[in-house]
Amino acid sequence: MPGRGMGERLAVDPNRNSVVYFAAEGGNGLWRSTDHGATWAKVTSFPNAGNYVADPNDTSGYQAQNQGLTWVAFDRATGTSGAATRTVYVGVADKENPVYRSTDGGTT
Repeated sequence: MPGRGMGERLAVDPNRNSVVYFAAEGGNGLWRSTDHGATWAKVTSFPNAGNYVADPNDTSGYQAQNQGLTWVAFDRATGTSGAATRTVYVGVADKENPVYRSTDGGTT
């Protein structure tokens, strides 16, 4: 699939492994689980679902899909064992705004 080499879309919080994030493709936004992936909720406060399309004229649809969010990473040093990591980075397939950072454990 296009964009698969951009990074890891699924990431487990290194300080609190019950917290898992998924950076969805296709303009579907950021998703979070707080119960080890048993249930998921869209992070509605995340401001950008991505807008990059490799080839909008591709009639097969393969290259015409919005690449969406591309990766999630945690700054392990901003948390302690058992508590959610405070700083989370998310990559977005958007040439103008490609990286977002939360410093409050993903609340904003």
